[in-house]
Amino acid sequence: MIYDRPYMRSNYGGDGDAGSAHPVLTKLLIANVAVYICQHVFISLFRTDFFQRTFSLSFANLSEFKVWTFITYGFLHDTGSLLHILFNLLGLFFIGRILEPIVGSRSFAVFYFAAILMGGLIWLSTGALSGAYLHSQLMGASAGVLALLMYFCLLFPDRMMTVLLFFVIPVQLKPKWIMWFILITEGVGLLQELSGGGSFLGIAHSAHLGGVLAAFILFKVTVRTSPSFGWGSDSTEDRVSIEPPRWLKNRKLQNLVNTKVKVNVTSRQAMEDEVNRILDKINKNGFGSLTLAEKETLDRARDFLKR
Repeated sequence: MIYDRPYMRSNYGGDGDAGSAHPVLTKLLIANVAVYICQHVFISLFRTDFFQRTFSLSFANLSEFKVWTFITYGFLHDTGSLLHILFNLLGLFFIGRILEPIVGSRSFAVFYFAAILMGGLIWLSTGALSGAYLHSQLMGASAGVLALLMYFCLLFPDRMMTVLLFFVIPVQLKPKWIMWFILITEGVGLLQELSGGGSFLGIAHSAHLGGVLAAFILFKVTVRTSPSFGWGSDSTEDRVSIEPPRWLKNRKLQNLVNTKVKVNVTSRQAMEDEVNRILDKINKNGFGSLTLAEKETLDRARDFLKR
């Protein structure tokens, strides 16, 4: 029943079959690693930077109408630095395994690629204004990863979490503190780029802020709550309600959301059948697809089925 389902267990998003619980996350991780290997193969064996020239985002590529680079740049990484892809993969893994079950696989994919697109647009706009990137190319999944991190911070601003500083030192932080740190550091980096100074340490702060902006927009249109980002102790994580915007819902999902279901709570079998239907809906469309009545049914079922 309820706790037999992997996404209803307390350890969901932890150890287990990540491929079935996080289908989009798994594909993104595999794609990033595969492309990185291909980059190395083409450079080492064929002595050509074909992947970078063809799939990175740049003014030169756009002048050749390579519009696919708005998305494909997010799968490329600097082959001269292992840390570039390592940090992105770790961030994508740890944040993605939490968010995908919450928002649903389809919404997770939309969020990620929307952030990649927004990151590219802001980077290009910054380059056009400052002239800093007219002969540069953009690569990396950082815009998508930062968008997921920011979305998590917006969802659970006061949930205490442990972060391994330098992969060694455990530090307890609230997500809203991480959010403010990101906004300040990336904002300073953007000002440097706009002043014509280029990027600091090769970091495209403008692309990062594009991902952050995407996270704010997506949070605004999908979440029905107003979290606090101050330094108080109030928490909104128990009041978060995720619901895809109308333009993101297909007709089938809309019909499911609008369906009114009456349950015979006096019958154990009827309750079990209804709970199974609701859990299947969660597995397919995410928690945000549930109606208020369906959420109340799950709450009643926990006590009813223990009798």
